[in-house]
Amino acid sequence: MVATTVELASLVDRGTDAEAVVIVTTAFPGMAGSVRRLQAQGARTVPALEAALGVGVTPASLTVLSELPEALNVPVPSIDDDDERWRLWQSLRDAGLDERHHLVDVDGHPALDELSARGTAVEGDLVGLLAAGAAGVLAGRMVAGNRRWNAQMDD
Repeated sequence: MVATTVELASLVDRGTDAEAVVIVTTAFPGMAGSVRRLQAQGARTVPALEAALGVGVTPASLTVLSELPEALNVPVPSIDDDDERWRLWQSLRDAGLDERHHLVDVDGHPALDELSARGTAVEGDLVGLLAAGAAGVLAGRMVAGNRRWNAQMDD
């Protein structure tokens, strides 16, 4: 499940049975508290970085990540361009987020490939698109891993 700012507040109010919730790192008042409440309901939150070519992770996204509960799995998109990859990782390190969260290198291409296969045009800033795709891929892996673990526990 992907939650926008309004949807996140609604999820917290009504509760969720989602195993993972991808959140867009656009700040709103009370966001950190909303994420904590979702976690208390059993959802694993995965922040989708806002990033752009030539910028790295946006300052607004860095601020939100610094305010969210600690030890989140934060997907960092795998990027072939060495300079862009360095820029992404360095922006996170400079903000101290490598010490606050678990930064995970994730290939976002499968998510973009899936959108293309469904006929959705995938256009725009490749770094930003891969960041969003990486969040979806990581959330899917977390859910799949959780389901495998639960199945093993039931045996």
